[in-house]
Amino acid sequence: IYLIRFVQNSQQISRPYNIGRALVRGLELRAEVRTGPARLSGNYTYQQALNQSPFPFENGRDLPNGPRHSFNLRSEVLAGPARVYHELNGESRQFLDRANLRPVAGRLLHTLGLHLRLGAGLEATAEVRNLGGTRSRICGDIPFQAGPSS
Repeated sequence: IYLIRFVQNSQQISRPYNIGRALVRGLELRAEVRTGPARLSGNYTYQQALNQSPFPFENGRDLPNGPRHSFNLRSEVLAGPARVYHELNGESRQFLDRANLRPVAGRLLHTLGLHLRLGAGLEATAEVRNLGGTRSRICGDIPFQAGPSS
């Protein structure tokens, strides 16, 4: 497999880089349980993406910006036109560089939200992300910013 990943250079700027060859294996699990107005859903992904470069300092190392473990859990309660939910998102440690010398710690983020069906096809959602105030970063010194859901 040939992959393009963002790799941080010596100026701490992440740029797309064509990883010559890689071996990617993994497992993905998903489950959902509903009972009455409550629902619990989640997924877990294990991915081992290893660089198969001919360069000894890269070969056999994890590909940059790819955690081996990630999961999402969501619990929600429906009450008429309203839905209240809590999400928990986690990722294990990952690396910024091809030689795996610049690790980024894993993260655990909480989100609390309210979704309302207003009628006439209108809906509104309000969320508070990163409830625990976890200091999390992506791409080294770039602060993690929780943006709107897509």
